[in-house]
Amino acid sequence: SLSTSFRCPQAIVEAARWRAPEFKWVKPGGHYEVLRTLNLAAIPEGGAIICRNNAPLFKLAFALLANKRSVQVAGSEIGPKLVRLLQKIGADGDDSETLIAKIDVWYNEKLEKTNSPKSLKDQADCLKIFASFGKTLAQAVAYCEHLFAQQGSIKLSTGHKAKGLEWDTVYFLDRWLCGDDEQDQNLAYVIQTRARQTCYEIDSQAIRW
Repeated sequence: SLSTSFRCPQAIVEAARWRAPEFKWVKPGGHYEVLRTLNLAAIPEGGAIICRNNAPLFKLAFALLANKRSVQVAGSEIGPKLVRLLQKIGADGDDSETLIAKIDVWYNEKLEKTNSPKSLKDQADCLKIFASFGKTLAQAVAYCEHLFAQQGSIKLSTGHKAKGLEWDTVYFLDRWLCGDDEQDQNLAYVIQTRARQTCYEIDSQAIRW
C-alpha cells in the first residue's frame, strides 16, 4: 500500500485516511470540503468531475453545456456503444416517452441474465438521459454524438477512467453511489486522491442546475 502521497496535500490525505490510516503527505495545505450546494459557474476551467457512474456525469455535462461551459467526457468508446444501443432498442419515429418505455423493457430483460446489475442500471440510466433530451430517437442519438464530440476544458470521468490521472481541482460527484464492497471502497479512495490541491464532494441533488 502507498504510505506517502506526493500528489495530494495534507487536507486531502487526512480526508482519505478512512481507507489508508497510515497515509502521509509531503505537501502542506490543500482543501477538502463537502459542499452543500454548487453553482455551475464556480467550477474552474481545467477541473475534473469524477463519479462512480456515467449517468450523473452525462446529466451534469448537458447542464454545463447549457450554461456555456466547455466539457469533455472521458471514454471515447462509450458514445458509439450507447448510440448503437439506442438504435437497437428504439425505432425511427419513436418519441421520447416511447423510447424510455422500450429502454425499461430492455433493462428488465437484461437484468435477469446479467452478472453486473450496477453497470446495467447505469447504462439504462444513460440511455434514458439521451432519450429525455431528444423528442425522437434521431434527436436522442444526435445529443449523444454531440456530447462525446466535445473537447472542452472541464473533464468528466468515471473513477475507473480517472485512475493514474490528476487535476488541481476535483469534484467527487455522488459519493453515495460507491457501495460498501471492497472494490467500490477502493474506487472512492481513488477518486478522492486525484486532486493536487482541492477536492470537493457534491451530491447531484445539491447542484444549482
